[in-house]
Amino acid sequence: MKFNSFSRLAVTLTLLCATAFSPFLISAAKADSTPLVKVAQSDARLEKLEALMFDYVNAEREKAGLKPLLFDSALSEVARAHSVEMRDKTYFAHESPTAALRDPLDRYRLGFGSSPRLVAENIFRSWGSRHEIVDADAKKAHDSLINSPGHKANILRNGPTRIGIGFIANANGDLWVTQMFSKP
Repeated sequence: MKFNSFSRLAVTLTLLCATAFSPFLISAAKADSTPLVKVAQSDARLEKLEALMFDYVNAEREKAGLKPLLFDSALSEVARAHSVEMRDKTYFAHESPTAALRDPLDRYRLGFGSSPRLVAENIFRSWGSRHEIVDADAKKAHDSLINSPGHKANILRNGPTRIGIGFIANANGDLWVTQMFSKP
C-alpha cells in the first residue's frame, strides 16, 4: 500500500500520545549508525510484565465490548527496541532522535518491511528510587495508561487487531514501556 501525504497524515493522527544495559538485542545498533529495530525479551520478569499488561488491555477491551487484540511477538520486538532506545539515549517521547525511526510508523516499516493500515503507540516510564521489579509494576503502568484519555483511546480503539508490548529496565528497576497497536 502506498501512502500519499494525506494517508501518512491519517496514520500519523492515530498516534495518540501520553505522557544501562541491554542484553536483549536481536538487531543491535552498529558502529555505522544502523538503527536498532528489534529487541528480543530474555528477562523472565519483564516477559511476565508484558503478559500481564496484555491481559489488562484485553480485559479493558472486553469491558468495552471490543474484540480482544492478538499478541504479536514481532510487534513486541519493535516496541521493545523503542523502549531500549529511550532508555539508552535518555529521552522519553514518541519521536525518536534517530532519523530512520522518527515515529511509530517508521519503526513499524523498518521492523516489518511494509506499511500497516493502522499503527498507534502508547509509552510509559517509571523511575525513582531503586526497587525490585514486581508484578504490580505492570498494573501501575496499565492504570497510568488507562487513566490518560489519549492512551485509553488507543487501548479501546476499534481498528487495531494486534498489540506488541515492550518492557525494558535498567539496573535500578526503572522501567520504559512501549505498547504498539496495529492492523497489518
